[in-house]
Amino acid sequence: MFPIQPYPKRILLLFALIFLSLTACKTTTEITKEEYLEDTDWRIEKIITDSGKTIDFEKYHFKPIIAYKDSFIHYVIPLNKKESIDNPSGVIEDSVNINDVHSLYVKKFSALATTGCLLGGAVGAIAVIVATKESCPFIYSFDGKQYIFDGEPYGGAICEVLKRTDYSLLEHLKQTNGKYKILLSNQVDETQYTDELKLLVVDHEKNTAVVPDYNDNFLTLENSLLPIRASDQKGDDILKFLEKDDLFLWKSDFDYPLERQTWRDSIYLTFPKPVNATSVKFVFDVGTTLWGSQMLKRTSELRGNKVKEWYSSLNNPMIKSQLEAWNLREEVYKLKVNVKVGERWITKGIILGGGPFITEKRVITLNISDVKGENLDIMLTPPIGFWTFNYFAVDYSKQRQIYITELNPNAVKSSNDKEITELLSSVDSRYYIEPVKGQQVNLEFKAPETRKGFDRTLFAKTTGYYDIHLDKSVPANFAILNKIAFEPGYIVKYSNSQYLNWKKEIASTQN
Repeated sequence: MFPIQPYPKRILLLFALIFLSLTACKTTTEITKEEYLEDTDWRIEKIITDSGKTIDFEKYHFKPIIAYKDSFIHYVIPLNKKESIDNPSGVIEDSVNINDVHSLYVKKFSALATTGCLLGGAVGAIAVIVATKESCPFIYSFDGKQYIFDGEPYGGAICEVLKRTDYSLLEHLKQTNGKYKILLSNQVDETQYTDELKLLVVDHEKNTAVVPDYNDNFLTLENSLLPIRASDQKGDDILKFLEKDDLFLWKSDFDYPLERQTWRDSIYLTFPKPVNATSVKFVFDVGTTLWGSQMLKRTSELRGNKVKEWYSSLNNPMIKSQLEAWNLREEVYKLKVNVKVGERWITKGIILGGGPFITEKRVITLNISDVKGENLDIMLTPPIGFWTFNYFAVDYSKQRQIYITELNPNAVKSSNDKEITELLSSVDSRYYIEPVKGQQVNLEFKAPETRKGFDRTLFAKTTGYYDIHLDKSVPANFAILNKIAFEPGYIVKYSNSQYLNWKKEIASTQN
Protein backbone atom coordinates (compact mmCIF):
# COMPACT_ATOMS: atom_id res chain seq x y z
CA MET A 1 0.00 0.00 0.00
CA PHE A 2 1.42 3.36 -0.93
CA PRO A 3 1.20 6.43 1.30
CA ILE A 4 -1.37 9.08 0.46
CA GLN A 5 -0.28 12.70 0.56
CA PRO A 6 -2.60 15.27 2.18
CA TYR A 7 -3.87 16.31 -1.26
CA PRO A 8 -2.80 13.57 -3.66
CA LYS A 9 -3.13 13.79 -7.39
CA ARG A 10 -6.62 12.80 -8.39
CA ILE A 11 -6.88 9.17 -9.32
CA LEU A 12 -10.40 8.95 -10.56
CA LEU A 13 -13.09 6.51 -11.50
CA LEU A 14 -15.85 9.07 -11.69
CA PHE A 15 -18.95 7.73 -13.32
CA ALA A 16 -22.36 6.92 -11.90
CA LEU A 17 -21.87 3.46 -10.43
CA ILE A 18 -24.22 0.56 -10.10
CA PHE A 19 -24.58 -0.42 -6.50
CA LEU A 20 -23.76 -4.09 -6.09
CA SER A 21 -25.73 -5.35 -3.15
CA LEU A 22 -23.69 -7.91 -1.28
CA THR A 23 -26.59 -8.96 0.89
CA ALA A 24 -28.78 -11.98 0.35
CA CYS A 25 -32.27 -12.60 1.74
CA LYS A 26 -31.74 -12.87 5.49
CA THR A 27 -34.00 -12.67 8.50
CA THR A 28 -31.39 -11.73 11.11
CA THR A 29 -29.67 -8.40 11.70
CA GLU A 30 -26.22 -9.95 12.03
CA ILE A 31 -23.67 -9.04 9.41
CA THR A 32 -22.52 -12.14 7.59
CA LYS A 33 -19.26 -12.84 5.80
CA GLU A 34 -20.91 -12.24 2.41
CA GLU A 35 -21.71 -8.67 3.45
CA TYR A 36 -18.14 -7.62 4.27
CA LEU A 37 -16.83 -5.03 1.82
CA GLU A 38 -13.35 -6.39 1.44
CA ASP A 39 -11.44 -8.56 -0.96
CA THR A 40 -7.87 -9.71 -1.48
CA ASP A 41 -7.69 -7.41 -4.53
CA TRP A 42 -9.32 -4.22 -3.23
CA ARG A 43 -10.14 -2.30 -0.07
CA ILE A 44 -12.07 0.84 0.86
CA GLU A 45 -9.64 3.40 2.32
CA LYS A 46 -11.78 6.54 2.53
CA ILE A 47 -15.47 7.42 2.60
CA ILE A 48 -16.34 10.96 1.46
CA THR A 49 -19.86 12.10 2.34
CA ASP A 50 -22.08 14.61 0.55
CA SER A 51 -21.31 17.16 3.27
CA GLY A 52 -17.58 16.91 2.48
CA LYS A 53 -16.64 14.88 5.56
CA THR A 54 -13.86 12.34 4.98
CA ILE A 55 -13.70 9.14 7.00
CA ASP A 56 -10.07 8.12 6.58
CA PHE A 57 -9.34 4.49 7.46
CA GLU A 58 -5.73 4.79 6.27
CA LYS A 59 -4.63 6.86 9.23
CA TYR A 60 -5.31 4.03 11.70
CA HIS A 61 -2.82 1.31 12.52
CA PHE A 62 -5.21 -1.62 12.16
CA LYS A 63 -7.33 -2.48 9.13
CA PRO A 64 -11.03 -1.71 9.70
CA ILE A 65 -13.91 -4.13 9.30
CA ILE A 66 -16.34 -2.68 6.75
CA ALA A 67 -19.69 -4.13 5.70
CA TYR A 68 -22.87 -3.15 3.91
CA LYS A 69 -26.35 -3.94 5.22
CA ASP A 70 -29.80 -2.31 5.16
CA SER A 71 -28.63 0.71 3.11
CA PHE A 72 -25.77 1.52 5.51
CA ILE A 73 -22.01 1.10 5.33
CA HIS A 74 -21.02 -0.14 8.78
CA TYR A 75 -17.43 0.05 9.99
CA VAL A 76 -15.45 -0.99 13.06
CA ILE A 77 -11.91 0.33 13.59
CA PRO A 78 -9.75 -1.41 16.23
CA LEU A 79 -7.41 1.09 17.90
CA ASN A 80 -3.86 0.58 19.11
CA LYS A 81 -2.63 1.84 22.48
CA LYS A 82 -1.71 5.33 21.24
CA GLU A 83 -4.99 5.75 19.35
CA SER A 84 -6.96 4.62 22.40
CA ILE A 85 -5.79 7.53 24.58
CA ASP A 86 -8.80 9.60 23.54
CA ASN A 87 -11.04 6.58 23.12
CA PRO A 88 -10.79 4.17 26.10
CA SER A 89 -13.17 1.68 24.46
CA GLY A 90 -10.36 0.75 22.08
CA VAL A 91 -12.64 0.78 19.07
CA ILE A 92 -14.49 3.18 16.77
CA GLU A 93 -17.81 1.88 15.52
CA ASP A 94 -20.19 3.82 13.27
CA SER A 95 -22.18 3.71 10.03
CA VAL A 96 -22.97 5.90 7.02
CA ASN A 97 -26.21 5.90 5.05
CA ILE A 98 -25.45 4.87 1.48
CA ASN A 99 -27.52 7.81 0.20
CA ASP A 100 -25.15 10.22 1.97
CA VAL A 101 -22.02 8.85 0.27
CA HIS A 102 -20.45 11.17 -2.31
CA SER A 103 -17.56 8.86 -3.22
CA LEU A 104 -15.29 6.11 -1.98
CA TYR A 105 -11.50 5.98 -2.25
CA VAL A 106 -10.60 2.38 -3.02
CA LYS A 107 -7.21 0.73 -3.39
CA LYS A 108 -6.67 -2.11 -5.80
CA PHE A 109 -3.73 -4.40 -5.07
CA SER A 110 -1.61 -6.43 -7.48
CA ALA A 111 1.84 -7.92 -7.72
CA LEU A 112 2.84 -5.01 -9.93
CA ALA A 113 1.85 -2.09 -7.74
CA THR A 114 -0.88 -0.45 -5.74
CA THR A 115 -3.52 1.61 -7.52
CA GLY A 116 -5.82 4.12 -5.85
CA CYS A 117 -9.24 4.84 -7.35
CA LEU A 118 -12.02 7.23 -6.49
CA LEU A 119 -15.46 5.70 -6.95
CA GLY A 120 -18.23 8.21 -7.55
CA GLY A 121 -21.36 7.35 -5.62
CA ALA A 122 -21.69 4.32 -3.39
CA VAL A 123 -19.93 0.98 -3.34
CA GLY A 124 -20.13 -0.68 -6.69
CA ALA A 125 -18.89 -2.11 -9.93
CA ILE A 126 -15.51 -3.12 -8.52
CA ALA A 127 -15.49 -6.02 -10.93
CA VAL A 128 -15.89 -3.74 -13.96
CA ILE A 129 -13.34 -1.07 -13.03
CA VAL A 130 -10.70 -2.18 -15.50
CA ALA A 131 -13.15 -3.85 -17.88
CA THR A 132 -14.96 -0.55 -18.41
CA LYS A 133 -11.88 1.63 -18.74
CA GLU A 134 -10.82 2.16 -22.34
CA SER A 135 -7.89 4.53 -22.62
CA CYS A 136 -4.14 4.98 -22.38
CA PRO A 137 -1.21 3.28 -20.64
CA PHE A 138 -0.39 3.47 -16.94
CA ILE A 139 2.80 5.04 -15.56
CA TYR A 140 4.04 3.92 -12.15
CA SER A 141 6.65 5.82 -10.10
CA PHE A 142 9.13 4.19 -7.71
CA ASP A 143 9.09 6.01 -4.37
CA GLY A 144 12.02 4.09 -2.88
CA LYS A 145 9.85 1.24 -1.61
CA GLN A 146 7.27 0.43 -4.25
CA TYR A 147 5.79 1.45 -7.58
CA ILE A 148 2.78 3.77 -7.36
CA PHE A 149 0.25 4.55 -10.10
CA ASP A 150 1.17 8.11 -11.09
CA GLY A 151 0.23 8.87 -14.69
CA GLU A 152 -2.11 8.08 -17.57
CA PRO A 153 -0.85 9.77 -20.74
CA TYR A 154 -2.30 10.55 -24.19
CA GLY A 155 -5.92 9.72 -23.40
CA GLY A 156 -8.23 9.90 -26.42
CA ALA A 157 -5.45 9.27 -28.97
CA ILE A 158 -7.19 6.18 -30.40
CA CYS A 159 -5.27 5.98 -33.68
CA GLU A 160 -1.91 7.07 -35.09
CA VAL A 161 -3.33 10.19 -36.74
CA LEU A 162 -4.41 11.39 -33.28
CA LYS A 163 -1.01 10.66 -31.69
CA ARG A 164 -0.05 13.35 -29.21
CA THR A 165 2.42 14.33 -26.52
CA ASP A 166 1.29 14.44 -22.91
CA TYR A 167 2.88 15.42 -19.60
CA SER A 168 2.25 13.46 -16.40
CA LEU A 169 3.20 14.90 -13.02
CA LEU A 170 5.13 12.18 -11.16
CA GLU A 171 4.48 13.35 -7.63
CA HIS A 172 5.48 10.03 -6.04
CA LEU A 173 8.78 9.62 -7.92
CA LYS A 174 11.82 9.73 -5.63
CA GLN A 175 15.52 9.51 -6.37
CA THR A 176 17.00 6.14 -5.39
CA ASN A 177 20.77 5.65 -5.53
CA GLY A 178 21.10 8.48 -8.02
CA LYS A 179 18.35 7.14 -10.29
CA TYR A 180 14.69 7.66 -11.03
CA LYS A 181 12.72 4.51 -11.85
CA ILE A 182 9.33 4.21 -13.52
CA LEU A 183 7.19 1.50 -15.10
CA LEU A 184 5.07 1.77 -18.23
CA SER A 185 2.32 -0.84 -18.25
CA ASN A 186 -0.64 -1.92 -20.37
CA GLN A 187 -3.51 -2.70 -17.99
CA VAL A 188 -6.47 -2.77 -20.42
CA ASP A 189 -7.69 -4.50 -23.58
CA GLU A 190 -5.86 -2.45 -26.19
CA THR A 191 -2.55 -2.22 -28.01
CA GLN A 192 -0.45 0.74 -26.90
CA TYR A 193 2.12 2.45 -29.12
CA THR A 194 4.63 4.66 -27.30
CA ASP A 195 6.88 6.66 -29.62
CA GLU A 196 8.80 8.60 -26.98
CA LEU A 197 9.08 8.56 -23.20
CA LYS A 198 11.40 10.97 -21.42
CA LEU A 199 11.69 12.30 -17.91
CA LEU A 200 11.52 16.08 -17.55
CA VAL A 201 13.28 17.52 -14.51
CA VAL A 202 11.91 21.01 -13.90
CA ASP A 203 13.79 23.13 -11.37
CA HIS A 204 11.88 26.25 -10.33
CA GLU A 205 12.21 29.02 -7.79
CA LYS A 206 11.08 28.25 -4.26
CA ASN A 207 7.51 29.20 -3.36
CA THR A 208 6.40 28.62 -6.93
CA ALA A 209 4.76 25.69 -8.70
CA VAL A 210 5.01 24.65 -12.35
CA VAL A 211 2.11 23.41 -14.46
CA PRO A 212 2.13 22.54 -18.18
CA ASP A 213 -0.15 24.12 -20.75
CA TYR A 214 -1.24 22.50 -24.04
CA ASN A 215 1.59 24.07 -26.06
CA ASP A 216 4.54 22.28 -24.41
CA ASN A 217 5.21 25.20 -22.06
CA PHE A 218 5.61 25.08 -18.30
CA LEU A 219 4.12 28.07 -16.52
CA THR A 220 4.96 29.15 -12.99
CA LEU A 221 2.28 29.77 -10.38
CA GLU A 222 3.04 32.01 -7.45
CA ASN A 223 -0.20 33.48 -6.15
CA SER A 224 -3.15 31.34 -7.21
CA LEU A 225 -6.56 32.76 -6.33
CA LEU A 226 -9.59 30.54 -5.74
CA PRO A 227 -13.06 31.35 -7.08
CA ILE A 228 -15.09 33.61 -4.83
CA ARG A 229 -18.32 32.16 -6.23
CA ALA A 230 -19.27 28.95 -8.05
CA SER A 231 -22.76 27.84 -9.04
CA ASP A 232 -24.52 25.45 -11.41
CA GLN A 233 -27.38 25.99 -13.86
CA LYS A 234 -29.92 25.75 -11.04
CA GLY A 235 -28.15 28.48 -9.07
CA ASP A 236 -26.95 26.03 -6.41
CA ASP A 237 -23.68 26.89 -4.67
CA ILE A 238 -21.02 24.32 -5.69
CA LEU A 239 -17.95 26.15 -4.40
CA LYS A 240 -17.22 23.45 -1.79
CA PHE A 241 -16.50 20.98 -4.62
CA LEU A 242 -14.10 23.22 -6.55
CA GLU A 243 -12.06 25.28 -4.08
CA LYS A 244 -9.65 22.52 -2.99
CA ASP A 245 -7.48 20.01 -4.80
CA ASP A 246 -8.98 17.07 -2.91
CA LEU A 247 -11.29 14.04 -3.17
CA PHE A 248 -14.49 16.10 -3.05
CA LEU A 249 -15.45 16.60 -6.70
CA TRP A 250 -18.33 17.91 -8.77
CA LYS A 251 -19.85 15.72 -11.47
CA SER A 252 -23.10 15.36 -13.40
CA ASP A 253 -26.10 13.63 -11.91
CA PHE A 254 -26.06 10.98 -14.62
CA ASP A 255 -29.05 8.88 -13.54
CA TYR A 256 -31.61 10.82 -15.54
CA PRO A 257 -34.43 9.45 -17.71
CA LEU A 258 -34.11 9.94 -21.44
CA GLU A 259 -36.84 12.60 -21.45
CA ARG A 260 -35.21 15.83 -20.30
CA GLN A 261 -35.06 19.48 -21.30
CA THR A 262 -31.30 19.81 -21.61
CA TRP A 263 -28.33 17.49 -21.94
CA ARG A 264 -25.86 20.02 -20.55
CA ASP A 265 -24.85 21.26 -17.15
CA SER A 266 -23.53 24.77 -16.57
CA ILE A 267 -20.79 25.89 -14.19
CA TYR A 268 -20.38 29.60 -13.41
CA LEU A 269 -17.14 30.73 -11.75
CA THR A 270 -16.27 34.19 -10.46
CA PHE A 271 -12.66 35.12 -9.64
CA PRO A 272 -11.08 38.33 -8.35
CA LYS A 273 -9.32 40.38 -11.04
CA PRO A 274 -6.95 43.33 -10.85
CA VAL A 275 -8.59 46.20 -12.74
CA ASN A 276 -5.68 46.58 -15.18
CA ALA A 277 -5.03 42.85 -15.80
CA THR A 278 -4.85 41.95 -19.50
CA SER A 279 -4.06 38.22 -19.21
CA VAL A 280 -4.50 35.48 -16.64
CA LYS A 281 -3.31 31.94 -16.07
CA PHE A 282 -6.45 29.81 -15.69
CA VAL A 283 -5.61 26.71 -13.63
CA PHE A 284 -7.81 23.63 -13.47
CA ASP A 285 -7.94 19.96 -12.54
CA VAL A 286 -10.63 18.50 -14.78
CA GLY A 287 -11.12 15.02 -16.20
CA THR A 288 -13.08 12.65 -18.40
CA THR A 289 -15.41 10.30 -16.55
CA LEU A 290 -14.88 6.57 -16.75
CA TRP A 291 -18.10 6.36 -18.73
CA GLY A 292 -16.77 9.00 -21.12
CA SER A 293 -13.75 6.77 -21.66
CA GLN A 294 -16.08 3.82 -22.28
CA MET A 295 -17.97 5.82 -24.91
CA LEU A 296 -14.77 6.12 -26.96
CA LYS A 297 -14.93 2.37 -27.42
CA ARG A 298 -18.68 2.20 -27.96
CA THR A 299 -18.72 4.86 -30.66
CA SER A 300 -15.67 3.31 -32.35
CA GLU A 301 -17.45 -0.07 -32.32
CA LEU A 302 -20.25 1.49 -34.36
CA ARG A 303 -17.80 1.74 -37.27
CA GLY A 304 -17.39 -2.06 -37.32
CA ASN A 305 -15.50 -3.28 -40.38
CA LYS A 306 -15.04 0.32 -41.57
CA VAL A 307 -13.11 1.53 -38.53
CA LYS A 308 -9.69 1.27 -40.20
CA GLU A 309 -10.96 3.28 -43.16
CA TRP A 310 -12.19 5.95 -40.78
CA TYR A 311 -8.84 6.09 -38.97
CA SER A 312 -7.09 6.48 -42.34
CA SER A 313 -9.52 9.18 -43.46
CA LEU A 314 -8.29 11.39 -40.62
CA ASN A 315 -5.07 11.88 -42.60
CA ASN A 316 -7.18 14.16 -44.80
CA PRO A 317 -6.91 17.66 -43.25
CA MET A 318 -10.53 18.41 -44.19
CA ILE A 319 -11.85 15.30 -42.41
CA LYS A 320 -9.67 15.98 -39.38
CA SER A 321 -10.92 19.58 -39.21
CA GLN A 322 -14.50 18.26 -39.34
CA LEU A 323 -13.72 16.04 -36.34
CA GLU A 324 -12.29 19.07 -34.52
CA ALA A 325 -15.42 21.09 -35.30
CA TRP A 326 -17.59 18.23 -34.00
CA ASN A 327 -15.54 18.10 -30.78
CA LEU A 328 -16.02 21.82 -30.22
CA ARG A 329 -19.74 21.56 -30.97
CA GLU A 330 -20.42 18.64 -28.66
CA GLU A 331 -17.72 19.31 -25.99
CA VAL A 332 -17.64 15.68 -24.86
CA TYR A 333 -13.82 15.53 -24.93
CA LYS A 334 -12.92 19.19 -25.48
CA LEU A 335 -14.57 21.82 -23.29
CA LYS A 336 -14.82 25.50 -24.18
CA VAL A 337 -13.81 28.14 -21.62
CA ASN A 338 -16.23 31.05 -21.98
CA VAL A 339 -15.38 34.44 -20.47
CA LYS A 340 -17.98 37.13 -19.83
CA VAL A 341 -17.17 40.32 -21.73
CA GLY A 342 -19.80 42.94 -21.07
CA GLU A 343 -23.08 41.06 -21.50
CA ARG A 344 -21.66 38.42 -23.86
CA TRP A 345 -19.92 35.09 -23.32
CA ILE A 346 -16.84 34.72 -25.54
CA THR A 347 -14.83 31.50 -25.92
CA LYS A 348 -11.23 32.22 -24.88
CA GLY A 349 -9.73 28.75 -24.46
CA ILE A 350 -10.20 24.98 -24.65
CA ILE A 351 -9.83 22.28 -21.96
CA LEU A 352 -8.85 18.77 -23.09
CA GLY A 353 -10.26 15.68 -21.42
CA GLY A 354 -7.89 13.54 -19.37
CA GLY A 355 -7.91 10.42 -17.26
CA PRO A 356 -10.25 8.81 -16.37
CA PHE A 357 -8.18 7.23 -13.61
CA ILE A 358 -5.78 10.13 -13.17
CA THR A 359 -6.46 13.75 -14.01
CA GLU A 360 -3.67 16.29 -14.34
CA LYS A 361 -3.56 19.93 -13.33
CA ARG A 362 -3.27 22.13 -16.42
CA VAL A 363 -3.12 25.85 -17.16
CA ILE A 364 -4.15 27.96 -20.14
CA THR A 365 -3.41 31.66 -20.64
CA LEU A 366 -6.52 33.74 -21.32
CA ASN A 367 -6.52 37.15 -22.98
CA ILE A 368 -8.79 39.29 -20.78
CA SER A 369 -7.79 42.72 -22.09
CA ASP A 370 -11.45 43.30 -23.01
CA VAL A 371 -12.79 42.37 -19.54
CA LYS A 372 -13.57 45.38 -17.38
CA GLY A 373 -14.00 45.63 -13.62
CA GLU A 374 -12.69 43.71 -10.62
CA ASN A 375 -14.26 40.32 -11.37
CA LEU A 376 -13.52 37.62 -13.94
CA ASP A 377 -16.56 35.48 -14.81
CA ILE A 378 -16.08 32.11 -16.53
CA MET A 379 -18.76 29.71 -17.79
CA LEU A 380 -18.39 26.02 -18.70
CA THR A 381 -21.23 23.99 -20.25
CA PRO A 382 -20.24 20.30 -19.97
CA PRO A 383 -22.49 17.64 -21.53
CA ILE A 384 -24.08 15.27 -19.03
CA GLY A 385 -21.92 12.37 -17.90
CA PHE A 386 -18.61 13.17 -19.62
CA TRP A 387 -16.72 15.46 -17.20
CA THR A 388 -15.55 15.65 -13.60
CA PHE A 389 -14.38 18.88 -11.92
CA ASN A 390 -12.01 19.05 -8.98
CA TYR A 391 -10.30 22.42 -8.77
CA PHE A 392 -10.13 25.88 -10.37
CA ALA A 393 -7.91 28.90 -9.73
CA VAL A 394 -6.44 31.92 -11.50
CA ASP A 395 -2.95 33.36 -11.24
CA TYR A 396 -1.85 36.83 -12.37
CA SER A 397 1.83 36.47 -11.39
CA LYS A 398 4.71 36.92 -13.82
CA GLN A 399 6.61 33.97 -15.23
CA ARG A 400 9.57 33.03 -13.02
CA GLN A 401 12.88 31.39 -13.85
CA ILE A 402 12.77 27.65 -14.55
CA TYR A 403 15.34 25.14 -15.80
CA ILE A 404 14.14 22.07 -17.72
CA THR A 405 16.40 19.03 -18.12
CA GLU A 406 15.12 16.39 -20.54
CA LEU A 407 16.38 12.90 -19.74
CA ASN A 408 16.44 9.85 -21.98
CA PRO A 409 16.26 6.50 -20.20
CA ASN A 410 19.77 5.16 -19.74
CA ALA A 411 18.51 1.65 -19.05
CA VAL A 412 15.30 0.14 -20.37
CA LYS A 413 14.18 -3.45 -19.99
CA SER A 414 10.86 -4.71 -21.27
CA SER A 415 9.09 -7.76 -19.89
CA ASN A 416 10.77 -9.84 -22.63
CA ASP A 417 14.21 -8.42 -21.72
CA LYS A 418 14.61 -6.59 -25.02
CA GLU A 419 16.56 -3.34 -24.93
CA ILE A 420 14.33 -0.58 -26.25
CA THR A 421 16.16 2.61 -25.26
CA GLU A 422 16.38 3.83 -28.85
CA LEU A 423 12.67 3.25 -29.48
CA LEU A 424 11.73 5.68 -26.72
CA SER A 425 14.42 8.32 -27.26
CA SER A 426 12.71 10.41 -29.96
CA VAL A 427 9.48 10.94 -31.90
CA ASP A 428 10.23 8.98 -35.07
CA SER A 429 7.26 6.59 -35.46
CA ARG A 430 9.36 3.67 -34.22
CA TYR A 431 7.18 2.48 -31.38
CA TYR A 432 7.51 0.45 -28.26
CA ILE A 433 4.39 -1.68 -28.68
CA GLU A 434 2.43 -3.22 -25.82
CA PRO A 435 -0.30 -5.46 -27.32
CA VAL A 436 -0.89 -7.62 -24.27
CA LYS A 437 -2.61 -6.72 -21.03
CA GLY A 438 -0.06 -6.90 -18.21
CA GLN A 439 2.93 -6.15 -20.46
CA GLN A 440 5.31 -3.67 -18.88
CA VAL A 441 8.63 -1.93 -19.35
CA ASN A 442 11.09 -0.78 -16.66
CA LEU A 443 12.85 2.52 -17.20
CA GLU A 444 15.74 4.11 -15.32
CA PHE A 445 16.98 7.70 -15.57
CA LYS A 446 20.16 9.17 -14.13
CA ALA A 447 19.19 11.96 -11.73
CA PRO A 448 20.91 15.33 -12.36
CA GLU A 449 22.30 17.33 -9.47
CA THR A 450 19.88 19.64 -7.70
CA ARG A 451 20.13 23.41 -8.13
CA LYS A 452 20.76 25.39 -4.98
CA GLY A 453 17.79 27.55 -4.04
CA PHE A 454 15.40 25.77 -6.40
CA ASP A 455 12.63 23.23 -5.92
CA ARG A 456 12.25 20.28 -8.29
CA THR A 457 9.17 18.85 -10.01
CA LEU A 458 9.23 15.75 -12.23
CA PHE A 459 7.12 15.00 -15.30
CA ALA A 460 6.93 12.11 -17.74
CA LYS A 461 6.86 13.35 -21.34
CA THR A 462 5.08 10.68 -23.35
CA THR A 463 4.15 10.61 -27.04
CA GLY A 464 1.97 7.89 -28.48
CA TYR A 465 -1.45 6.47 -29.21
CA TYR A 466 -3.44 3.31 -28.55
CA ASP A 467 -5.64 0.95 -30.54
CA ILE A 468 -8.74 -0.27 -28.69
CA HIS A 469 -9.41 -3.94 -29.43
CA LEU A 470 -12.70 -3.94 -31.35
CA ASP A 471 -14.80 -6.44 -33.27
CA LYS A 472 -13.98 -5.37 -36.82
CA SER A 473 -16.05 -8.12 -38.45
CA VAL A 474 -19.48 -6.51 -37.97
CA PRO A 475 -20.97 -4.01 -40.45
CA ALA A 476 -20.84 -0.31 -39.61
CA ASN A 477 -23.97 1.23 -38.10
CA PHE A 478 -24.23 4.32 -40.30
CA ALA A 479 -27.72 5.18 -39.07
CA ILE A 480 -26.44 5.97 -35.57
CA LEU A 481 -23.12 7.34 -36.81
CA ASN A 482 -24.90 9.88 -39.02
CA LYS A 483 -27.10 11.00 -36.12
CA ILE A 484 -24.01 11.44 -33.94
CA ALA A 485 -22.28 13.41 -36.69
CA PHE A 486 -25.10 15.69 -37.79
CA GLU A 487 -27.61 15.97 -34.93
CA PRO A 488 -26.28 18.32 -32.23
CA GLY A 489 -26.49 16.73 -28.79
CA TYR A 490 -27.34 13.24 -30.04
CA ILE A 491 -24.04 11.81 -28.77
CA VAL A 492 -25.09 12.63 -25.19
CA LYS A 493 -28.59 11.15 -25.65
CA TYR A 494 -27.03 8.02 -27.14
CA SER A 495 -24.49 7.86 -24.32
CA ASN A 496 -27.23 8.10 -21.71
CA SER A 497 -29.29 5.35 -23.35
CA GLN A 498 -26.20 3.14 -23.51
CA TYR A 499 -25.50 3.84 -19.86
CA LEU A 500 -29.04 2.97 -18.75
CA ASN A 501 -28.91 -0.28 -20.75
CA TRP A 502 -25.54 -1.10 -19.20
CA LYS A 503 -27.02 -0.57 -15.73
CA LYS A 504 -29.81 -3.03 -16.50
CA GLU A 505 -27.31 -5.60 -17.78
CA ILE A 506 -25.17 -5.31 -14.65
CA ALA A 507 -28.22 -5.48 -12.38
CA SER A 508 -29.55 -8.59 -14.12
CA THR A 509 -26.13 -10.22 -13.87
CA GLN A 510 -25.99 -9.54 -10.14
CA ASN A 511 -29.53 -10.83 -9.63
